[in-house]
Amino acid sequence: YKWNISKSAAKNFEKTFKCKLKYEDFTYKVSGLEEIPSVDPFDENDFEITFSGTAPDGSVSVSNSTNSEINYSVNPSSGLSNGDKVTVTASLNDYSDADFVLSQTEKTFEVSGLDSYVTDISQISENYIQKLDAQAKDEIDSMSSQEVSYGRPGVKTREYVGAYLASAKSEESYHQNELFMIYKLTSNNGTSDIEYYFYVNFHNVIEYSDGTLYTDIMDYNVPEKS
Repeated sequence: YKWNISKSAAKNFEKTFKCKLKYEDFTYKVSGLEEIPSVDPFDENDFEITFSGTAPDGSVSVSNSTNSEINYSVNPSSGLSNGDKVTVTASLNDYSDADFVLSQTEKTFEVSGLDSYVTDISQISENYIQKLDAQAKDEIDSMSSQEVSYGRPGVKTREYVGAYLASAKSEESYHQNELFMIYKLTSNNGTSDIEYYFYVNFHNVIEYSDGTLYTDIMDYNVPEKS
């Protein structure tokens, strides 16, 4: 405890009240208080952080199964990909009458376990390419049979040339990637054979968190013209 009084003020006080003012600074040691327990808001037995969605548009949620008085905020909380870092901040609710304090208030976590849209052709295995190739060739054969039924020349030969992947620059795109399977076809114009190129376009190839690949093989586009 420290006094804050000037000599002149003390003198005036003594004169007004006709007394001798005695004062001095003093220190007391605090004792006898009950210790409030501390709680770790990120204790793995109570705290849970969950990453969901498909990268690069994953999201995060957090919860505490034991202490509802703890409030969490996460930054960033959306637009996440595997390997990103998020910072979780913990605080007690404004209306909380919790009988504990927080042992820490901030912790950083790495995003993991999200399924993700493929962004590079190297992520697509040869086995999966072969699966899509079989579906694409079935489509070409079906289209050829239909042309023949109309009395027009069909496809005589088809050769898989290769594939390329286009990855969306904007997360708001309807398709996050486009896989184009390219084919060299041979047909006949009535007098001679001609060669031309054709594609079968699959959408939204996803790599699951376990490493397997997925796309709806029945959802594809082909050129309207040849």
